[in-house]
Amino acid sequence: DPAGRRLAVARAGRVEGFDLRQPGVPRLASSPDLSADPVESLAWSRDGRLLASGSFRRVRLRDPSTLAVVREVSEGLTGRILCVEFSADGTRLALGDGGSGLPGRVRLVDVADGRIFRSWKAHADSVFDLEYSRDGTRLLSAGGDALVKVWDPTRAEPVAVLEGHAAAVIAAAFNTNATQVVSGGIGRQLKVWGIAAREK
Repeated sequence: DPAGRRLAVARAGRVEGFDLRQPGVPRLASSPDLSADPVESLAWSRDGRLLASGSFRRVRLRDPSTLAVVREVSEGLTGRILCVEFSADGTRLALGDGGSGLPGRVRLVDVADGRIFRSWKAHADSVFDLEYSRDGTRLLSAGGDALVKVWDPTRAEPVAVLEGHAAAVIAAAFNTNATQVVSGGIGRQLKVWGIAAREK
């Protein structure tokens, strides 16, 4: 969690929570639901009050204390949800939908009602990672098409496309003021980019 006190772990179709403050790291809770589909992604809200889990055509918002599902999103999803990310204010959830030959789509969900209110094709292959900038004005995506993209999420338009990886990019992150990006791929390289110049 953002405070570093709890740890959420996905094990096959179940989510488990652990207390990092206690000796031996005892388990706090285990999700009452056990899905046949593996949990592919997890993300904490910035205030630690919600935990999102993504699996095949399904995203669940959970109460971290019990791991019970408080809201589920499934309508409109088409593939594996390999990444989920809350906005800084906790009102939106970004998710990467696709895989198995499908293009990677970014979908934005209203956390209050579970409605997908914006969706667009972001990559030619799976979306492996997403991150909001701290001010919420930019969204970063890493794709199986070897591209890193910086988006304006209000218009679903790319602000920058960063090319230089030779294979799938599976992780990416902003620096504190979203002027730079670091990305890592299966080519076993880390690259640091300046967004304005679009240069490594």
